[in-house]
Amino acid sequence: MIDWENTLKKIIDLYNGSPFGKHVGGLVKFIELLIKLVGMNTDHCAKEKKDARLLEELKAWAVDQHLGEEAMLGLSMEEINKLYNTAEKEMIKSAGGQSKWNALSGNVKADKRAKMVEGILAKKGKEAFEDLEENEQWFLRIFIWAGCGCHKDLNTVCSGYAAMSALWDVLGLPGPVLLANWDNDPVIQERTTTLKKGDVPTLAQQHTFEKSSRGEIKAAQISGAIFNHKDNKEGHHDVFCFWWWEHVGIPFTFPDTSNNCFQSYCDAAAALLLYKDVFIEFLEHLRINKQNSQLNHMEQNLWNALHCEATLAEFAVLAIYAESVSYPYMKSICTSRDKDQNMLDLGPPHHRVHKHMQYYFKDLVVAFFTGAANTWE
Repeated sequence: MIDWENTLKKIIDLYNGSPFGKHVGGLVKFIELLIKLVGMNTDHCAKEKKDARLLEELKAWAVDQHLGEEAMLGLSMEEINKLYNTAEKEMIKSAGGQSKWNALSGNVKADKRAKMVEGILAKKGKEAFEDLEENEQWFLRIFIWAGCGCHKDLNTVCSGYAAMSALWDVLGLPGPVLLANWDNDPVIQERTTTLKKGDVPTLAQQHTFEKSSRGEIKAAQISGAIFNHKDNKEGHHDVFCFWWWEHVGIPFTFPDTSNNCFQSYCDAAAALLLYKDVFIEFLEHLRINKQNSQLNHMEQNLWNALHCEATLAEFAVLAIYAESVSYPYMKSICTSRDKDQNMLDLGPPHHRVHKHMQYYFKDLVVAFFTGAANTWE
């Protein structure tokens, strides 16, 4: 928040010291800029939302101070002195009495007096605000926070995928193959192979089973770690790229799921589904060229995912979501045929996207899941 205040103050100093500012005449004050501030556009992280909330509060403070100053100009000296004396008595009382007040340093007293005057102006400003017409109040208080369109799409994918993952149980269908990590896999195998019909798994087995991941997102994370790891010393990035060029004939870098990147999981879903056989062929190439002729645990997990009809169904859903919603939505909000278009003009497109997803995509997901079930049968 302090960074935003400093930025706004730098803007004011730059304007006041510029040839244009000097030509126009009259200095712009910080409080005047705050009153004119009507909104903020950020991403959806908690820190930025907090900054927007604090800026809105700071604007409300500026409005109260400005209205308070104007109200004070309409008072007589007698009325001003009465307000000041009353506030001063309260200030001394809150400091612990006259003796403790006298013991304070000059700097502390000056700071408290400044806050006292600020409090007087705020009180008079709030009273003046209540006397304004409703449209005038709205104009002075308006502050709009607009989030990032990229984050809207990201949140949709995250929430939508969570709902889709839960749909397997709702429809009574077997879900994607479990992709347990190296530490949890032995416990999962023990749970799968040793329990007889009617046996109850141990708490450790059940906990490990519930905490282990599965499905498209986990498979995409594994794929990114294998084919395009954020650490150049990990994975098979260069080997994979050379192999792909040689066998497919086109340059290709796997979507960057190893980092936080918008649309990367949808991109990965489309790539893994479209080129499923090629990825399987590359994994087989890795296995053959290993000394023990075995895939490591992460590679084996990806192999299992690529041979799982339920996981492939999730790949299809995210890939079609990207083509039918994500890609056109991002193109729509990032390009404008009207130079004046901004976030405030995107209400109608957002309503259309919501309606499109409600009436079309929900049925599509169920159709894919049912299709996967028919394939297994």
